[in-house]
Amino acid sequence: MGEIKPPPFAWIILVCSVCAVSSAGAVFQLIDQVPPILRASWRLQATSLLLLPPFLFQIWQFKKTKPESYEKLKDKSIISYVIFSGCCLWIHFGSWVWSLDHTSLTHSLLFVTAHPLVIVAGLYLFGKGITAKQTSGALIGFIGACITLLGVTNEGDVTLIGDFAAFIGAVAFVGYLSVGRLLRENMPLFIYAFPVTLLASILLS
Repeated sequence: MGEIKPPPFAWIILVCSVCAVSSAGAVFQLIDQVPPILRASWRLQATSLLLLPPFLFQIWQFKKTKPESYEKLKDKSIISYVIFSGCCLWIHFGSWVWSLDHTSLTHSLLFVTAHPLVIVAGLYLFGKGITAKQTSGALIGFIGACITLLGVTNEGDVTLIGDFAAFIGAVAFVGYLSVGRLLRENMPLFIYAFPVTLLASILLS
């Protein structure tokens, strides 16, 4: 079988996502007059609005072309996974944005992006196989983030509680990614992303 190429819109989504993630920390820190949890809720509420049109289209298309798969979306197990994923996203954003007000921006980004290390550590603890590429990739990413600390001076107070909150955000993000990997095997992108993001935004509100 030939390799399946991603559709063109997938690259557009990827570029937009990278830009949004890369700038989110700095933007959140600029609007420090707004409570951190409220900032996070605004972010997810805006994302939910953007996801709504493609969600409605995919629901209509999915119901029309794959009625049996559409009915499976109502299973309690699927709903439970979606709720769990939404809670993970809620904890991720809430703890991370809160950490921006309680530690430096660089420390916050360093710990919240430590999820590759969390994944590798989790695989090891649960006795799962870990490839050399997984380990080296996680370490290279973390070392690269650490190097950025060398050029940072007078960026703000660094606190243990702020760093810990950012790390909790990384752990929660692993839960979000794990559920997404499981459900996305049989669920279109926006049908998964919209309810998860909407639930997280409601919980943050």
